[in-house]
Amino acid sequence: EELEARIRVLARRKQDRTHPIISYGDASLDPATYTLSYRGRTERLSVKAFSIMQILLENPGVIYSRSQLEEKIYSWNDEVESNAVEVHIHTIRRKFGADIILNVRGVGYTFAKVSGNT
Repeated sequence: EELEARIRVLARRKQDRTHPIISYGDASLDPATYTLSYRGRTERLSVKAFSIMQILLENPGVIYSRSQLEEKIYSWNDEVESNAVEVHIHTIRRKFGADIILNVRGVGYTFAKVSGNT
């Protein structure tokens, strides 16, 4: 009985740790593996690149400036290069194509408009 109870507790803990996949249009993010799937391609992302995509996918249509993204993905103690966000976005675009993240000139970045219904 005690062994069964412990197994149930461990199984419940494992379920609590699972993170739902974040999907919007042609893209889906898996927080458990830090992978992004977009238009049939799946790649693992760095923690910061993943965080940027998570912000953009969870808030479709919202345009984020570079400084807003920096505030969301870095802590006060982090040393941040002036072009860090651009480097992460460049890496994402290199893996998935330039059209995955749109640059709204002079304003910021947003997730690409998607095909189909969303």
